[in-house]
Amino acid sequence: MKRVLSLIILGFFLWASCTSNAPLGGPPSIFYGEDVCDECGMIISDSRFASGYTTKGGVSRKFDDIGGMFVFLKKNEDDAISLWVPDYGDQNWVKASEAYFVVPGNIISPMGHGIIAFSDKQKASQTALKFEVEILSLKEIFDVVETHDSLHKH
Repeated sequence: MKRVLSLIILGFFLWASCTSNAPLGGPPSIFYGEDVCDECGMIISDSRFASGYTTKGGVSRKFDDIGGMFVFLKKNEDDAISLWVPDYGDQNWVKASEAYFVVPGNIISPMGHGIIAFSDKQKASQTALKFEVEILSLKEIFDVVETHDSLHKH
């Protein structure tokens, strides 16, 4: 009986470890140079532009470009929990709903969207001022990607 219970517990942990590599609602675990973008199929290699989320069903989605994540959501209507983007300065994960987005126009991101994010409003403001653009919210950046396919230059 102990052996059967041990096998059941072991099986559960193996199943749980294979279903997702990100905690439900937490930032994605991306293996740079190995993981593939769910939108374009390219290898994710630049931590300044990667992004991701987990679905309510526990599926981890990973992207090589912040804009690619929004394009994917637009096409697939996933039940996403907490979208995550990297702070452009230190590459620490920040919830997209708490991020400040800037589209400088001269940033070359993996898929050409050129979107960068900051966790600190002052750093975002400095960058926006430098490039004479505005800081955008999550809703605004989603609308920009949705209505301006020209942002996708790859």
